[in-house]
Amino acid sequence: SFYPEEDFFGSENIVFLATDGEFFVYSNAFRLNISSANKAPGFLPLTCETEIEEDVEYNCTVNASDREGDDFSFSVGEQDNLQCSLEGDLLKYVSAQDYNGPASCELVVSDAYGFSSMIFNVNVTPINDLLRITGKSPGENIVLRLNQSQEFSIIAQDPEGDVLTSSWFLDGNETAQDVFNYSFNS
Repeated sequence: SFYPEEDFFGSENIVFLATDGEFFVYSNAFRLNISSANKAPGFLPLTCETEIEEDVEYNCTVNASDREGDDFSFSVGEQDNLQCSLEGDLLKYVSAQDYNGPASCELVVSDAYGFSSMIFNVNVTPINDLLRITGKSPGENIVLRLNQSQEFSIIAQDPEGDVLTSSWFLDGNETAQDVFNYSFNS
């Protein structure tokens, strides 16, 4: 029996011994050649931030090794609420817009003989997103004439779903909440 060490390749001289308990005989030596099996490159441990804030881009360097010293490259596979891209060995990642919770992307390292992949997991913490004004009334520019009034309002959204109020200011002074009625008088 021949039991080489893991990942062994090279040559070994083999000789067999046979015995009947009284006599023994050796075989002629023969050479056993074991060829190297090229293995895919593998990732080295990552040092990337894994507790990240939503909508903030992060980056880190990814590293891998190849036992045979072959050239290798990195790519991104499937993504789950985490947008990942690679420029050489620089990994850039950001959460899906306004998303918080667990997220991940698949990282792949490959050479001409195969590939290895790993799942890069992060936890996305929420931030208080900016409000969005999505509409206004009136919808277009208006012209007010003397002694004419106009009601103004906005439509706003909060990504977190908070209840919103609006304040209207005229010449630096708060004049109304939510809806503003302006009268143009002399």
